[in-house]
Amino acid sequence: HTPQSLLNGMPPTIMPDPVQIQGSAGDLILAHYALAHAAAQNIGPHVRYAIFYRLQHVRHAEQKWESMADLWLEYAGMREIAKDAAASG
Repeated sequence: HTPQSLLNGMPPTIMPDPVQIQGSAGDLILAHYALAHAAAQNIGPHVRYAIFYRLQHVRHAEQKWESMADLWLEYAGMREIAKDAAASG
């Protein structure tokens, strides 16, 4: 599938079982936009607050489709780390 195929909805995808991330007050969770994610029900007695910041590369508008196929295109520091990790297998 190409990134543009998402305009027609999410294609059938086999996903592993989900893993819930549980944080504490004040924790910061950084997640790549391509990470499959969903919200979990708050069953605790306290209101849960969250703030979302969506960072965007200065050239994102001109390379948005390419960035969906190359997950680290807009993250120069991670490109080398990902390349080294892939090489070490």
